[in-house]
Amino acid sequence: MNYTETFAIVAKLVSIQGVMSLAASMDWEIEQVDIVGVYLNAFLEKEVYMEALFSVLPLETKDKVCHLIKALYGLKQMGCVWYRTMAKDFGKMGFIVLESDQSVFVRTTSEGRLIISVSTDDIIIAGSTKGVVEVFKRELRLKYEMTEVRELK
Repeated sequence: MNYTETFAIVAKLVSIQGVMSLAASMDWEIEQVDIVGVYLNAFLEKEVYMEALFSVLPLETKDKVCHLIKALYGLKQMGCVWYRTMAKDFGKMGFIVLESDQSVFVRTTSEGRLIISVSTDDIIIAGSTKGVVEVFKRELRLKYEMTEVRELK
């Protein structure tokens, strides 16, 4: 990804409908979580510098630049950096990504099946049992701060 490209992970409507339809027809648990500060969870893979902000730094730094370590809101590459970070973390958790929609991840274990649909910081979780949903939320909490955990109706 270069400076002129932008990217944001957004679930396709048809994928969300598919996940919800499957979960409803199979009587699965459905919940939603929000990840706090998603872009601040993503480390940059390439060197990125920005001009020092005069409102934040002293005036004598006007000829200085800041070396960014993490993505910031407003940085064109931030959506892609967040997606790569999240997809890598989900892969370590045993998920595979659907080729038809890169925002949908599936995991099957001996305890059950889990399908998640991601739109930037919102994750819809559909699980064959309450237990697999709770295990996934615990795994997420170890990695990211979450808010507004709720059951979808």
